Amino acid sequence: MTTLILVRHGQTESNIRGLLHGQTDVPLTARGVEQARLVAARLAREEGIAALYASPLQRARRTAEIIGAASGLAPILHPGLMEIDFGSAEGLTFEEARARLPELDLLAGDEDAARDLQWPGGESRFGFRDRVRATLHELFDRHAGEKLVVTAHGGVISVAMGELLREPDAGWRRYMVANCAITQVEWHGHDREVTVVCLDDRAHLAELSPATVAAGVYERGDRDAAE
Repeated sequence: MTTLILVRHGQTESNIRGLLHGQTDVPLTARGVEQARLVAARLAREEGIAALYASPLQRARRTAEIIGAASGLAPILHPGLMEIDFGSAEGLTFEEARARLPELDLLAGDEDAARDLQWPGGESRFGFRDRVRATLHELFDRHAGEKLVVTAHGGVISVAMGELLREPDAGWRRYMVANCAITQVEWHGHDREVTVVCLDDRAHLAELSPATVAAGVYERGDRDAAE
């Protein structure tokens, strides 16, 4: 059995403002750092972690560094874990992207997840999905029978869950998780059947004060767990 623990990075200003910041390299907020410390404390109690991987973008890398300091692991940076590249839509809100790029028909995008969507100057939906799938298989092949932690982004985790659960046409909203939430899966046997242990688990963040933040597209903020 191979165990994969997926952790979304801590909060950023882009989360609060609802911006499409995929591969734009933005830092954590002070709240994001505190979220990372809380998830690090929880993972420090997890036994047998063989490796810690992270997207090289600083919001995920910094989250992984805080986790690694608590768990005694050095983060391994992997470019395949980077968020989708929104191209010329980077830094825009969803509404601004719709207005400036009407040819993308963004409102229909998630309703028809089987449709490819090419972000001008960036990645396509199918290309992003293929990249995440290839990265998952690479990590599982490298760490078969082990437990690993992956610190990445909301879009990466959502697409990864769709792939692991063999739902390749799942829209990105279906498995979107909050900042520093934990999602854990177990991969069994040669046929790689997947068991979901937890999805979007935020119990370790309970001591944080409530925050009201904007709902971004790939970067949803840490909303009240009851929502």
